[in-house]
Order: sequence, then structure tokens, then C-alpha cells
Amino acid sequence: MKKITVFALVLALTAFGVAPATAQDAYNPDMTPTADGRATFLVGEDGPAVHFSIMLAGKNNIQWTCESVTDPECSRSKADYIASSSLLKVCTSEADRNCVVRLELAGEDGIFQPATFLRHTNGMNFAPHAGTGFMGATTPSLWSVPGVPSKSGTTDYAVMVRAENHMNWSTGRFETNGLIASVIPYRELKGDYEAPYQYTTDENHRGEVGFAVGGGGPQCAWAEDGTCGVLQDFAPNTRVKISVRVSDEVGGWFKGRIKNPLISVSRSVPGMNDITVEAAPAVVPRMVYQTNLSSLTPTERKYAMDNGIGGLWDKSIMTWSRAGDPVTFGYVNYLRRKIADTTSGVNTFWNFASSKQESSNPCLADTSRVLGIVTTNAMVYDGGIPKFRNGFLDYQVAGMHYEPDGFTKVQGSYDLVVRSEVARCLYGFANAPLSATISVVGGGSKSIATTIVNEKNGWLKLAAYGFTFSKKTIRAKITRAKPTRIVCVSVADESKVRNIRAVNPRCPKGFKPAQS
Repeated sequence: MKKITVFALVLALTAFGVAPATAQDAYNPDMTPTADGRATFLVGEDGPAVHFSIMLAGKNNIQWTCESVTDPECSRSKADYIASSSLLKVCTSEADRNCVVRLELAGEDGIFQPATFLRHTNGMNFAPHAGTGFMGATTPSLWSVPGVPSKSGTTDYAVMVRAENHMNWSTGRFETNGLIASVIPYRELKGDYEAPYQYTTDENHRGEVGFAVGGGGPQCAWAEDGTCGVLQDFAPNTRVKISVRVSDEVGGWFKGRIKNPLISVSRSVPGMNDITVEAAPAVVPRMVYQTNLSSLTPTERKYAMDNGIGGLWDKSIMTWSRAGDPVTFGYVNYLRRKIADTTSGVNTFWNFASSKQESSNPCLADTSRVLGIVTTNAMVYDGGIPKFRNGFLDYQVAGMHYEPDGFTKVQGSYDLVVRSEVARCLYGFANAPLSATISVVGGGSKSIATTIVNEKNGWLKLAAYGFTFSKKTIRAKITRAKPTRIVCVSVADESKVRNIRAVNPRCPKGFKPAQS
């Protein structure tokens, strides 16, 4: 049986409404319905802003909704699997499990300010169930940080931290196998909106009966009856820090739409990890290609059939390939010449997620703890673990070369933060101090990138910023750090000299570097 990824199906089938917008609103205008007879091709994010909890069961090519864990229509006798996407509650005590611990934001001054929790939105909730270990599911949490405004001046932020769960029939208990966390600025707008609701769909073009969520729309960071939290962009130089308490079943590698991340992991509750991620938002380019349905090439028709479709073939369709899916490299490369290698706009994102991919390399395969995080602003990215080949950690990214003006070049960013012991494991360095080189190769025009390498608090950080796009490979090589020697002289008596040899040599107290 082919299992359909929960979030891919939801994004493909969700029914959207359209809201009035202002010039400062940040949602993707290409997601709005097009005129009859037209086809729209997009690159879509991997579901970071899905603003609802869901529960479904499935068998063969059919999926259907579950009202609760104990719904008789979702029992083992009727379903091959039960899965849920559970938005986490906000922690109210030190002993709470599976919850958002805290949110902080920093603005232009770099000083973090604690966010004040306002409320959870109204919408679908699923009760926890002790007998199966189901954690329960709630709605987005809304927060306020008056001292850190968004680009449009709003000071409210929505938090969606989703745990992906599935029933293990052999144990009769739910297991957590994924995490997606998003922080989104919003402005509140009253109108004819509905809270999300789940339903089972009619058979689609692939013969599948699926699962969908109605209400809200692409312009809403969250929605409830009568209100939409309209997406806004982050202000420049903003940094976000969020702490999430989640089952220690979630580990391995993470990916994200963030820049210059710092990560730490601690444990305050048995069986739980407190994962803290601090980073700047990523500025991510988007693309759109539109053509007449009657003019679709065989390749375009295949892309439309293979990827999520919204609309009807006899009217208009919208199709997208996920940014973190390897097949999207071919999708974007095919469409590149049709849109003059030019983006249609940008949006800011702040999200991170556990990676679904696994590695055969034992140094990269441990899922019992957090090993590292890879982030980029590329339109398309590898979506998994960096590949260790011939002594290099390789990661592929791709995108259009130009911003919407057709002249300015898109600037790429890439960050890799990995446990130092994982890096040492890969290269067999035991406890030696680490150094590294990072380069950007391939894809036509040469890129000049700013690269950063440092090791601190048990984490090795590598970064490349400012490279341009087509298709690139970010290539990192980790080496033993070589000691160097400096000469230091006494501040009080210049006749006293010391030679200091170390990886990062520094003069001791009372001494200063000798002038060459």
C-alpha cells in the first residue's frame, strides 16, 4: 500500500478563500485562483504554516477523518494506520509534556524580549488519551511582543508547533516521529472567515479518496470563525528564539527556513527534550509560471499530474512541487527558461522541522538525540541530511538567478550546525580541535560567498552567505585545527616575553601581542 504523506495531501486539497489585502501583507499572491483555462505552477513550502490539528485513518488509497482516538471508524479493524498532526499547547508548568515552553524576539538592538502568551485560537481540538499515549492536539497560540514590531508595524505573532504522530499497532500506543515549528507575524482582520474543518474528499485524478481541511486560506497565518490572522513579513534584523518540549523520540537531523541559527538541547522532564532554536528569518524567493491549459506540454502535464493539484482540469488548475523534495530540482530547471530565470517575489519565513530522511552512515544516523540542523533560503533544497562523499559534506540547493526586476541577483544563504562529536566521528578525529572549509560549487556563474566556521559549546557551525543561484552544491570539509604561535609581551615590563602555541592562541592576563 502506498501511504500518502499527511501534510502533502492536506496542502494539495485544502479549499482556500480569498481576503482583501494591503501592500504590507505577506502571503503569496500567486496562490489565489486564476482565470478559467489557465494553469499555474509554483514551488511550495513543506507545510510549515498549516494552522490546524488533524487526525486521519487510511487503508489502501483511501483516507478519512477521525473525530478522536476512540472513533470506531478509525479502529484497527477498519484502518491500516492512524496518524495525527498535533499542534502543541503552551506549557503552564515545569512538568508539562509536549508543549511550547517560551517565545522571545529581538529587534534592531539585539536584545531579546519575552513574548506574552495571549490565547489559543478557536478551532479543532483533539483530546489526549492516556490509554494510547496520544498527546492531544490544539490550535495555534497567539503571542504579543510590543517592543519588536514586524515589517508592517504589527507586534503579534502566531506560533504553530506540530508533532507528527502515528499509531504503532503492535504496542497499541502513539509514537512521535516528526516536529515542525513556525513563528509568523500577523495582523488581525475581521470578516467572513471560518475556523478550519476537516472532511473526506471525492476521488481525485489519481483514483485516491483523500483528506482535506477547509476554512482559512493562504493569506491567513491562522483562522477562526469571523477572523483571519493575515500573514506579515518580519522586520529586518529580527531574531526569534523558541523553546519547545517534545518527546525524545524526535531526534536526528533538522532542516529550516531560518538564517544564522543557534541550537541547544536540554532535559527537564523525563522522556522529553527541551529544544531551543534561535535564528533570524530567511528571505525566500518564490516563482510562478502560468500558461493556458490548452498549451500544456507533455512535461508540464506530467508535473501537474504528479504534484498536488487544486482546481479542475476543465476550468483551471494550480500545481506545486515541494521546496524540499529532490524532484523539484528538475521541476525548477525545466521552468527556468520559461520565466527568464527570474523570481516572482520573496517572503520571510521562520520555521524548522525534523528531517524524514535517514542515513546509512552510522555517524549521521542516530535518531535518539538531535545531531544538527541545516538551513537555507534557497527556492529548492535537498530537504534531508548532508551527504558525506569523498570526505565532503555535500548539500544541494537551487533557485532562479534574478530578483523580480530581472537584473538584481538573488543572494543565497546556507547554515550547517552539527554536534562536534558527530563531525569528529565522520573524520575519526577523536577529541582534536576542529577546523573546516566551506565552498559553493557548480551551476554556471561563479559565486563569491562569505563563509563562517566556528566551534562553541559542543556545536560546530559552518555557513555560506551571498552566493548566487542556478543549481549549486554547498561543500564542507572538516579538518583538525592546526595550532599557531604568537609572541606576547608583558604590559608592565616589555622585557618579559612569552611564546603561546595553541589552536586559537591568546595572550594571558597582563600580556599583549608583540608588535611585528
